[in-house]
Amino acid sequence: MLKKLLIIAIPVLLIGCMPSHKLALLDQKYPVVYEDLSLLIDNVAVIDDRPEISYRDIEIPTMSWPWTEDIVCPPLSKAQEELIINEVARHTTESGKKVNAVVYIVEGEKRFEGLIWGELEYVRVNLKINLYDSMHQPFYLSVSSDTFFEVKSFDASDDYIEQLYCKAIRYSIFQCFKQFKIAHNDQPPPADSDDSI
Repeated sequence: MLKKLLIIAIPVLLIGCMPSHKLALLDQKYPVVYEDLSLLIDNVAVIDDRPEISYRDIEIPTMSWPWTEDIVCPPLSKAQEELIINEVARHTTESGKKVNAVVYIVEGEKRFEGLIWGELEYVRVNLKINLYDSMHQPFYLSVSSDTFFEVKSFDASDDYIEQLYCKAIRYSIFQCFKQFKIAHNDQPPPADSDDSI
């Protein structure tokens, strides 16, 4: 009888602890990386460069079995596009070198997998960002960031995977601007005689 109680109690305990872990992952914030860049980002364009798009929602069964799996490459939603534009704009300053940013979505996928012990929620986002000056010349070398997050739990949901996907977008942009900062410190950007657009 004691063994049966232990077998039942352990999953219940894990289920109770998992949501706080998942929420803590979403709550992580990333700082702005503009202090040394002095960029006045005038315009942000988003281009979905993925070869294949899945025009359907990810399928998460009510009860999953081991090796149950679904993978989708979701189309760029209006909310995701606004998120990308706003996150890039966070790194702008009130004055500085006026540039335009082009964000390419190279990879973007959501995956659900049933495990022997729980469920796996996985997202991957690969972004490339180019900055151009007023003459549409590259201001820095283009940079890219490939980000993935995975969470094991007992309560996988489409809503959480979407939030995790958006977090990967934010983190990829953060990593790209860290690379811009490194490029800025290693070699100064080329001079431009005309800052107007």
